[in-house]
Amino acid sequence: MKKPYEITYLPVARADLFDLMLYIAEHLHAPESALRIADAIDVSVERLATFPYAYPVYRLIRPLATEYRLLPVENFNVFYTVLEEEKTVEIHRILYAKMDLIKKL
Repeated sequence: MKKPYEITYLPVARADLFDLMLYIAEHLHAPESALRIADAIDVSVERLATFPYAYPVYRLIRPLATEYRLLPVENFNVFYTVLEEEKTVEIHRILYAKMDLIKKL
């Protein structure tokens, strides 16, 4: 069955995912945790292909140029946009939930 929306990752989001896996696996010495978190992110993101509007718009005090939606996965936040005309969910960033998000978006 074809999913209604295609999932795409911006290069920076792919780098975010790689960096978080590397940090958890090497610096925290928890390679199993790194794989588990990567799998959890992958499963959660894949659900967006069917339900892209399931998560709320991320709102800040100052408006952003892009309307991001926020998908929380464990201790990480996946920021994405829905490109309705293209039927695409575009993953923009995957960031640790406790970091200063304003500087990253």
